[in-house]
Amino acid sequence: MKGTPRLATIFALCAAAAAIGGCASTPAGGNGGNNPPPVTDATPVMQSFAVAPTVLTMDGGEVLFRAIATDDVAVAGVVFTVTLPDGTTEDLDATSQGDNFYTYMYPAEYNPGTTEMSYSVVARVMDGADQSDTSSPVAFVVEPATPPPDPPS
Repeated sequence: MKGTPRLATIFALCAAAAAIGGCASTPAGGNGGNNPPPVTDATPVMQSFAVAPTVLTMDGGEVLFRAIATDDVAVAGVVFTVTLPDGTTEDLDATSQGDNFYTYMYPAEYNPGTTEMSYSVVARVMDGADQSDTSSPVAFVVEPATPPPDPPS
């Protein structure tokens, strides 16, 4: 048989190529059946983020952070980062409510001062491949206990 030595050579070359990463024996775009297609994991998406209420009286109170976050494989977690009136930050792990909804009830403090206390919050979704997406910041305020004095006339 004329083709047998050539076929044996092809098989020998493919065996050698397989030992170092594979042998393509299919048309362009195929992988020869030796290697599975590469797994891709898209970046997770923070679809929406909201804070309610955005204005609290001087007594402060509960502020609900709500996020909808998705990933093509799985969401590993959602974290709300709160920037406090003094500029420090807190990272708070959200609670999954199912169906891609995540929440956290934040206890805003009483404001004894004469100026409003301003907070800023962002939501960050992470997946298992260390990819993330972050929302735009949303603000809320706690009004002052006493209004500032009127300017002199």
